Amino acid sequence: MAANRIRQRSQGRERPSRDEPERARVSNLRESGERQVATPMVTNQSNQRGLMVGVSLAFVIHESANPHVAVLGRLPGTTIYRNVQQYPEAYTYNGIVVVRIDAPIYFANISYIKDRLREFEFEVDKSTNRGPEVERVYFVIIEMAPVTYIDSSAVQALKDLHQEYKSRDIQMAIANPNREVLLALTRSGVVELIGKEWFFVRVHDAVQVCLQHVQSLDVSPKAPKPLSEDKSTFFQRLSKQRTEEFPTADLESGERHSRISKDADPQLEPLLSRKS
Repeated sequence: MAANRIRQRSQGRERPSRDEPERARVSNLRESGERQVATPMVTNQSNQRGLMVGVSLAFVIHESANPHVAVLGRLPGTTIYRNVQQYPEAYTYNGIVVVRIDAPIYFANISYIKDRLREFEFEVDKSTNRGPEVERVYFVIIEMAPVTYIDSSAVQALKDLHQEYKSRDIQMAIANPNREVLLALTRSGVVELIGKEWFFVRVHDAVQVCLQHVQSLDVSPKAPKPLSEDKSTFFQRLSKQRTEEFPTADLESGERHSRISKDADPQLEPLLSRKS
């Protein structure tokens, strides 16, 4: 009897062991199913993150290669110049285009910037212009405050742009470049090519000087002079006049006395003379 009881108890304890392989198989199937469900979720999340990174990178590349370039106008009653699209009350001057480049200038975006500068030269909104009545642009002022870097490709492009402007009797001026950019332009010979006198601390200083030259233009209709009498271009006359009116000592000291006549266009606000 005792032996039978021991045998029955042993068999009772061994019975559950027969079900262990089945339980293990079911457990493995459950874990495998959970992994199969979780793997696509992880993959989808990774793909979404990769897509977002790719879109962000494409946006950065596009913005870098197509930087914002704005035409600036003068806010009434001030010497401050702002984007004419953001400030419709800002006005510009006939014969002068002020452009601000809102990004570093390098090989990837210099072609786009040059195209935009050409567009602004020919697409001038004369409805907000003031000053003497001239038929075309004589000065292009580039505001470089936002330009933190300029590479060798951009430097060469500026040289080419200067020569292109010169061939059309247009003078380029640079306003407010930072120290690194100014050093790069100096070392590459751009400052010497354009002329040290055409680099300014403020946009208004550049506009003041350019406006004086525009006002000095004789726009009244007259009989054309014989070619033998005056073969010089506007650019050549401007260079000579600039040297005579503003000696190197005055330019370096920062003194630019206004020579605007008191009988100037009453629409013009007085241009402030700047003394150091």
